[in-house]
Amino acid sequence: MGFRGGLRGGNRGRTEKRRPVRNGEAKRNRVGEGKYAGTEQGREDSKPEDEFQDGVNGEQSSDEDETTKAAPSAYSTLLQSLSRPNKETDRPRKRRKISPGEDESNATGLNSKAAGLLKGEDIAETQDSSPSDEGEETQDGSEVEESEDDESRQGGETNDEDDEDAGDPYNTHFRVGDEVGSKVKAVSEKKWKSSIKERSGWKYVWQKPDVADAEHSRRKFKSIADLPLKQRLMKPTTSISLPDNAEDLEFLSTVFNYQSILHGGRTPSNGDYLRNITSLHTLNHILKGRDRVLRNNERIAKADGNVPDDMDVRDQGFTRPKVLILLETREQCYKWASAIMRFFEPEQRENWSRFKDSFHAEDHVPDHLPEDYHDIFEGNSDNDFRIGLKFTRKTIKFFSAFYQSDILLCSALGLRRIIAASDPKKRDHDFLSSIEITILDQAAAMLQQNWSHVTFVLSHLNLTPRDSHGTDFNRVRSFYLDSQSEYLRQTLIFSSHLTPELQSLFNTTRTISGRLKLTPIHPGAIATPLAITLKQTFNRFTSPTPSSTPDARFSFFTATLIPWINKISSLSTSTNSAGILVFIPSYLDFVRVRNYFAANPATQNIRFGQVSEYSSVSEQRRARSHFQTGRDQVLLYSGRAHHFNRYRIKGVKRVVWYAVPENERFWNEALGWVAETVGEGKATEGEVACRAVFGPWDGLALERVVGSERVGRMVRGEGGDVFDFV
Repeated sequence: MGFRGGLRGGNRGRTEKRRPVRNGEAKRNRVGEGKYAGTEQGREDSKPEDEFQDGVNGEQSSDEDETTKAAPSAYSTLLQSLSRPNKETDRPRKRRKISPGEDESNATGLNSKAAGLLKGEDIAETQDSSPSDEGEETQDGSEVEESEDDESRQGGETNDEDDEDAGDPYNTHFRVGDEVGSKVKAVSEKKWKSSIKERSGWKYVWQKPDVADAEHSRRKFKSIADLPLKQRLMKPTTSISLPDNAEDLEFLSTVFNYQSILHGGRTPSNGDYLRNITSLHTLNHILKGRDRVLRNNERIAKADGNVPDDMDVRDQGFTRPKVLILLETREQCYKWASAIMRFFEPEQRENWSRFKDSFHAEDHVPDHLPEDYHDIFEGNSDNDFRIGLKFTRKTIKFFSAFYQSDILLCSALGLRRIIAASDPKKRDHDFLSSIEITILDQAAAMLQQNWSHVTFVLSHLNLTPRDSHGTDFNRVRSFYLDSQSEYLRQTLIFSSHLTPELQSLFNTTRTISGRLKLTPIHPGAIATPLAITLKQTFNRFTSPTPSSTPDARFSFFTATLIPWINKISSLSTSTNSAGILVFIPSYLDFVRVRNYFAANPATQNIRFGQVSEYSSVSEQRRARSHFQTGRDQVLLYSGRAHHFNRYRIKGVKRVVWYAVPENERFWNEALGWVAETVGEGKATEGEVACRAVFGPWDGLALERVVGSERVGRMVRGEGGDVFDFV
């Protein structure tokens, strides 16, 4: 199966190098076959690791960082080497710290072969780490990685006060009570109770399950200090500056109350704040869940296997990964991982240098390009990646195997390569079965790629896994067993603007704790002052349904605007070109209009060029040059081509919008080209023009251009079908 991923990066179509199967990999032992034996913290992938080297074991070639469990024969060898004449106690000894320069095999008293088997995957991790990684991780003389059994015996960093707080949203959200059934029923039937309010330039649309007498507990947080954070996260949060405005406080409370959000006002200026708050929330979620598992391990151990029926030890899902973060570029992945690590403050960072080299790059974007372009394409802009992050008490590990990871940071394309791999043996999505928080950052940029990748990935969340993967079902939360986990999953979507696709996606979220759509009240791009006087005309066409809109738009365009374009083109000369730029946001519409210009008799006298995202660099350069010099009277320009390149088109005198652009910044940029032409003396204000076509289903895009106050009247057609603004 092939995937269209986009235009960026040097890894398009790259496949990872296969390695031979290691001895014993196909005979991996399962973890936790007995009652209460399997814990989420020690769970291993039950499939051979090389089957999923394309992603489940980490980002490209990251399988070299993960070694499988020893085969039974190797384990027997280890037991023989560990045999002693005296009887050891059942309680395993804590590994002592190794002094700098001391060989671990000498410290434990084992021969080198036995010591290698004992360390297991630690050996492979150290070997594959870069020298700088090893220096950072061992210079303090600590062991390479503390075993999680040691964490359990030491109690990790558990804080009983955290779990005793009945008002902690983590506890209230996952404490499944009697009212959950009625909420699930209401949500599944799409019965929501909505409330709308506007304040401080923002519009809030709240939705909660429409259930009579249902409790919707929600705590208000007015500062970072009010947040129910783990103790170890308190100090790092002092670096967060909380803006003193209602929108950010509402966002803070909504996130930490496990409610879903569609944020339609993400900008380069508030992107860091949204990332920091959300990273803190996800890390707090991971640590609280991890500590609960360790605490229950202690309770089970003290019960000596005789666990009372009234002891609630259901604290995990089918698999370990709990957070999925979908991102557009590797550079954004680097920023998110850096934010998470800044709050976690690990003593050891495994594979950090390798991660930084693979995901971070210096900003190569020219300074003259706009801020939002820098925000998307700065640094490493490749969009084919996937990586897992694993947390222990002192360590954060990059490139961990997916089934051993707590957080997955992926692009939609990179993750789809695993879920829909061409080889059936490599297909897997069970690691997505227990996702409790899903985040989409820069969602509008994902729309400029193949949006079906995103919807395909999200359709595989919270499905019942095909294999057990060593799951101890006595520890699995009841809502997983009842196939209700999607109703507890929090979904956070951040976008620079809203589109019908994003609204449709958000409407499929089923969070019973409620959801919020947060959008700015737009003044309108037409309100931005221009250097010239330019009349902006909007022509409305009718369409009964969204599905009929493409045909209705095309018919209106050919019947109304093609005659006008023909007339202007017929009056143009070699010294006075028509300079008509036709901006077409959708590529499907672009192909349709291009074919019309190429084959229809009505346009046979119009010389035109074309620039799309699929045009070669030489073709784009030639088309722009012919348009600037007047050789071509019309230039067809696609929205995706402008998204990826942000060209400054020379020689534009008239702009025709086949549809209103989703990104309102494109509107002012195009009109700025007209102003430049007038400023250069190549056109007068009487010659220039701007005409746009819109329909009744274009309200979201139209609102950002004409403003929130005007859009309703224009969509309904009040006052006619032609609207002029100067």
